[in-house]
Amino acid sequence: MNGLEKTGGMSQEELLEKIGQSGLKEYGICPENLEKKLRRILEERLPSDGPMIAAGALNNQDTDRMLLWFAKREPEKVLLGLAILGQLLSASKLRLYLPEGETALIHELEDQASVLGVNVELLEGIADTRRMKGGCLCHLETLAALCDVMEDTYCPGAVVAVKTCTSGDVSMGEPIFAPYGTKLTSLLPQPYAGQIKAVQIGSRLCGPSALEEPVTADTILGNGVITVFDESCCMIAMAEERLEAARRVCCGKCTFCREGLGQLYTRIHEITSGKGEAGSLEIMREIGEAMEFSCLCSVGQTGAQFTLDSMKIFGAEYEDHIRRKKCTAGSCPAFIRVYIDPDRCTGCGRCIPACPKDCIEGLPGYIHMTEELDCVKCTVCMEACGERAVVRTLGRVPRLPDRLTRVGRFKQY
Repeated sequence: MNGLEKTGGMSQEELLEKIGQSGLKEYGICPENLEKKLRRILEERLPSDGPMIAAGALNNQDTDRMLLWFAKREPEKVLLGLAILGQLLSASKLRLYLPEGETALIHELEDQASVLGVNVELLEGIADTRRMKGGCLCHLETLAALCDVMEDTYCPGAVVAVKTCTSGDVSMGEPIFAPYGTKLTSLLPQPYAGQIKAVQIGSRLCGPSALEEPVTADTILGNGVITVFDESCCMIAMAEERLEAARRVCCGKCTFCREGLGQLYTRIHEITSGKGEAGSLEIMREIGEAMEFSCLCSVGQTGAQFTLDSMKIFGAEYEDHIRRKKCTAGSCPAFIRVYIDPDRCTGCGRCIPACPKDCIEGLPGYIHMTEELDCVKCTVCMEACGERAVVRTLGRVPRLPDRLTRVGRFKQY
């Protein structure tokens, strides 16, 4: 007998009490006690709110989509959990939102729903909270846990995955179930050789000490991904990446979200491009704080969180980028110089076809030169050069030829 069948003879109050006894909390960015959340929705509902809708989705700001694991691996639990939620709320419509590009998964869920006898509307895209007025929107992980509660198989814990960012390489681990009380540090790949610089838990950026904390029902895991950064990562560049990802999923309906993400991205891009100004930081802080309480969904509410946390924890790196025109981690291309050492270049020409931007010029037997404006600092030319003549530096560049010069004759100028 599945969870939905077990609830057949239970009243609304009995269902709420069973949820309350389990201690189940909403997953995602708002770990609210589920019983209290449902009672609040029922108490605050007005006749003018229209038909009751029970819906499930990932948090809109979840661009990693790791927690789609539930819809892929345990689709029956997600669908039955949604049906149980709908029964409890006397919902007239069940709705499940899946991210864009998951058309194949939607078809699979439609087939599964037909087998289970669950009448659900499956939509592709972010959850439109404006259409959920008076309804109830729960996380996919919450729906699966709700099914477990009714089947008396619920185990308090959360599914998480560890992503490591090391020397430019990003690696996502497999999703694992972490019972409450598990220390985050025990979830890292063992042995972990990197020097940990920072940790991102959900949308929040923290110091390395956060890994010593246990996973609890109050831990805001957000997308369930724990990202570990080593010393080679520039946290300002990481903030820029996250703002760009948030802009891609932004629907544009909230002014603060649409304009706020655009303003933050523009200003932080100026900083990583070596064009940042000191006054930008305070403006960015004000925009980010306004977004937290002015946006309707998690895209805007948490979109600026990583940036705000990075400004607080790594303020010195922002100062280096803005005032000293220096990337502390040595990874922002705007602060890197790549040049060809005239004393080592043999004019062999191997670096010229290797350059993806065609910004190296030279003739056989002549010292080659790079065009700095076009260079993206990919360092492919360094790998192609057998003489180690291509140099990558964060410091000053020595005097270089400004015209075609035969190998070995540059010092004559």
